[in-house]
Amino acid sequence: MERKSASFELAQLALDEDSCKILAYTYHNPRCVKDICGDLKIPQVKAYRRIRELEELGLIKSVDTAARKRLYTSNIERIQMTLNEAHISMTAEYKDGAKSSFDLKFDTEAGNAVECATR
Repeated sequence: MERKSASFELAQLALDEDSCKILAYTYHNPRCVKDICGDLKIPQVKAYRRIRELEELGLIKSVDTAARKRLYTSNIERIQMTLNEAHISMTAEYKDGAKSSFDLKFDTEAGNAVECATR
């Protein structure tokens, strides 16, 4: 199963410290926002923003419970990123079997991404 990649956004979130903490913290057990904020020392507004961004990219998903408490669990199995000069290759493998891969090249003089190919 192939998943659409929002390449640059995925790379940004994968490198964001709070996103990495949330993904690692929710990898084995679903967690509520209160626990995420308290245990990871992330402000609540920032945690909700990161969770929303991670959900939009399919990296985390919500699990509804009978107690009306929304829990979040990581949907990412593995992310592999390779940086070689001005080129980034990234592959994300999801717990549901999907994969997302892309290549991103940078124009180092202009300071922006010039090419993005999803594989």
